[in-house]
Amino acid sequence: MEKGEDSSTFKMGNSAQERSLPYVPDCYVVPPSCEPCDSNSEILPTIDVSRLKGGDDERRGVIRELSLACQHLGFFQIVNHGINQNILDDALEVARRFFELPAKEKKKFMSNDVYAPVRYSTSLKDGLDNIQFWRIFLKHYAHPLHRWIHLWPENPPGYREKMGKFCEEVKELSIEIMGAITESLGLGRDYLSSRMDENGMQVMTVNCYPACPDPETALGLPPHSDYSCITILLQNLAGLKIFDPLAHGGSGRWVAVPEVTGVLKVHIGDHVEVLSNGLYKSIVHKVTLNEENTRISLASLHSLGMDDKMSVPCELVNDKNPVRYKESSFNDFLDFLVKNDISQGDRSASWNRVTEDYSVPWSAPKGLWKGLDEDEPAPYDPIGQEVTKKEKSRTKFAENAVHIIPFVLLACALVLWFFSNPDVDVGVKGESIAARIEGLTIEGDIDNDNDGTQTGFLGAATEVGHSENKLKRDVNKRNRRIQASRKVMKGFY
Repeated sequence: MEKGEDSSTFKMGNSAQERSLPYVPDCYVVPPSCEPCDSNSEILPTIDVSRLKGGDDERRGVIRELSLACQHLGFFQIVNHGINQNILDDALEVARRFFELPAKEKKKFMSNDVYAPVRYSTSLKDGLDNIQFWRIFLKHYAHPLHRWIHLWPENPPGYREKMGKFCEEVKELSIEIMGAITESLGLGRDYLSSRMDENGMQVMTVNCYPACPDPETALGLPPHSDYSCITILLQNLAGLKIFDPLAHGGSGRWVAVPEVTGVLKVHIGDHVEVLSNGLYKSIVHKVTLNEENTRISLASLHSLGMDDKMSVPCELVNDKNPVRYKESSFNDFLDFLVKNDISQGDRSASWNRVTEDYSVPWSAPKGLWKGLDEDEPAPYDPIGQEVTKKEKSRTKFAENAVHIIPFVLLACALVLWFFSNPDVDVGVKGESIAARIEGLTIEGDIDNDNDGTQTGFLGAATEVGHSENKLKRDVNKRNRRIQASRKVMKGFY
């Protein structure tokens, strides 16, 4: 294949990153606004989680550190987590060996089914605007382990045993961290423990980012947030960058996360942002590439059960902080992918391509969850900024009617005009009106305020009461705060 050849010639399992091409094909080149940007590494929050097992005063101190990290970045590193280094090394090693298997062996697990408990894929057609990403991945369910492990790859030898041990250790750690998070919100450490331990989801994402001949022109993954409660990340090389929205006076900056042996990274996901009613932030992050070495990462995503909906606790709601998010589940997200034909037909190279009607470059459409088409909320104000409250209980039908009624009235007026002007070509006029109604309805469902930004549970956030001027101010504020990043709607499942 020659440089500049159309991306449609790529076939699943035959992507550029798998073929070790000496150049980056055009379909992998990110737009200028999304190119990797340099930033100096800085000291990121690092928490000694062994202190959670200490005395009351020591635990309270750790809880305060964790709360500040969740409010500021939605990201922290953990040390003294109790997982043996040999377990971490073994998991990375069997992951590396899996990606070195012959293509025939790996293709046994290829699937376009987003519900599949085990799935291997490249990132062909992953991005919006036909941008593809320099990544290969294997995903499999991991909790409860005995239910899923027999479906995992048998090769390379030892994969199930070593990856399974890592999954068990990380799952136990996730319960401890989530207990600390709910305690920091004043909900108690056991608020979600049974829902996450007994019936919760754990999805292990095994990522491979091969060496890239021109890492400045491509990305492993674009800016996005995770759909989980938390994600615990292990990697062999640096490459992760997180977005700090408060840096540079609110204009934000990307921060490179250095790799330190034995240190795990924790991402706050969209479900915790919902749980906290916006007090804690779902971290926006991306993956950059390495010219010489292949990066392996293990991202363990932890959430409630498949159909268990996360909602804002009544304890965190008052007159100054009304509910800002609608309840939603892991399964709601998967249903959205299927409903919007993201992984079907000729676009089967990837599950998460955005369909044409929903494509907003490097942003998420409005109303991601359950067909919602409401605007996003104002940013959460922990001090208690007053937000104008409007009582509304609108169904999907009622919301669509708001968009359609003006055009129906216009159509009626035009019909009357047609009768008084018999020489007018009614067929052409009617077709034009229908096209306008269809187009504007779609546009309204996607991005009512046309700002393209997204806050919270991948679009699950609902605007619960804002004047037009207030909403415009909020939009401008968000644009200044996160001008370099957009949460990609698909969540990269």
